[in-house]
Amino acid sequence: MTIVGILTSLSASKMSSHDTRALFVYGTLRADYLPNGRGDRWGVTKGNGCRWEKATIYGFKLYQNPHLDYPFVVRTDDEEDKVVGTLLQWPSEDMFFQKLNQCDHIEGFNPRNPSSGLYQRDIVVAQGEDKKQTPAYVYHQSTKGNDGFTSKDLLAFPFGDWLQSAEL
Repeated sequence: MTIVGILTSLSASKMSSHDTRALFVYGTLRADYLPNGRGDRWGVTKGNGCRWEKATIYGFKLYQNPHLDYPFVVRTDDEEDKVVGTLLQWPSEDMFFQKLNQCDHIEGFNPRNPSSGLYQRDIVVAQGEDKKQTPAYVYHQSTKGNDGFTSKDLLAFPFGDWLQSAEL
């Protein structure tokens, strides 16, 4: 079985929104987005006990509309496609859900009407640098929702890391 198949089986059998207490982020919400350890662009990770580590998800590709200053991911289900980001976790369930709601607002995601916004939110398996696998929420979209752009018009990140160089 392929890694995406294994992770998909894991996600289908063992993960639910009731069990998920982590968030995988890959753009301006990354805990290593700002230099000198100052955290993410929005303050989600600052001063609230947020623990984070570098992590990777598989079966997604990372893109950026060249006219915008943030990236997005698209599900491909191809095990060769990966996205590098940070896995965020908070010390309490209440703090986690408070921060998840804050991120929903930042990303324009409405849990009551999940298909109404630019981003969708799903549960994936994020793999830390220590190879530990953690269920986590991720925000993703399709290239169709990107103002008519197709993937050939977008910046691509061949190594899956937004903080590395992009290719058009």
